[in-house]
Amino acid sequence: LYEFMFVMIARVRNMRVFLHHHSYSYLNRYSLLTHLLACSSGRSANHILLSPRMKFLFRSLYGACNVYHVSNSAFLDLEASRRLLSNYDSIALGFIGNVTAEKGIFIFLDLVAALSGQFCSVRGKIAGPCQDSKTFQLLNERLAGLPQIEYLGPQYGAAKDSFYQSIDILIFPSLYFNEAEPVVLLEAISRGIPVVAYAVGSIPDVITSDCGILIEPREPFVPPAINAISSFISDQTLLQKASSASSRRFELLRSESQKEFDSLQCKIVY
Repeated sequence: LYEFMFVMIARVRNMRVFLHHHSYSYLNRYSLLTHLLACSSGRSANHILLSPRMKFLFRSLYGACNVYHVSNSAFLDLEASRRLLSNYDSIALGFIGNVTAEKGIFIFLDLVAALSGQFCSVRGKIAGPCQDSKTFQLLNERLAGLPQIEYLGPQYGAAKDSFYQSIDILIFPSLYFNEAEPVVLLEAISRGIPVVAYAVGSIPDVITSDCGILIEPREPFVPPAINAISSFISDQTLLQKASSASSRRFELLRSESQKEFDSLQCKIVY
């Protein structure tokens, strides 16, 4: 409704309209308010989404004409790099993001606990803010019995770079219904870090089978994740191949998105 007022002012003044969409809240299910916004913005309005899947859903639900997709990778000042794993005797699994049940923190703990029972070399690292006292308390209670997992708290700048350098695989078991295109996945694959994640939102448009493992949201996360990570541990070349593929995937995503963004900029300026 707030955006609707700006759109109507723009239409009255004969201005061009560009709307950037970055949530699945009205793509996972139809929204009458979003339909109102799309209709009021006019057929000449430009709608910018994050991925091909978002673009398809928006067109299907709201019948918009000028729809583009520009991945968040276009706005990341990162150079893709291929990592050479230096220590195959120890595998570090990482979790970064809001430390909440909805983002899958307790699934991550279950996964590391199960894997470290099979492979003593498996460690876990957690980075991110814990947003409520109850979750923080439950996390600390679980960590007391899991000395192989380290909670670092929020990490920014050089500290975040150091976190990524210290992990081999990123785990992203998000249960968040409106998950779109998490920037942490792009940050990970740009550094050659494979990802194991739930296939929610636009994540399948980011993570392909050669640079990670996607698990259907209807399935329990831990069993298939254990199988995938066990394969990486058992065959060291698989992890290195996935690492190289991750870097290449980021390069491709960013290259495609920057081209789309460049054409949009021309449309905005001229």
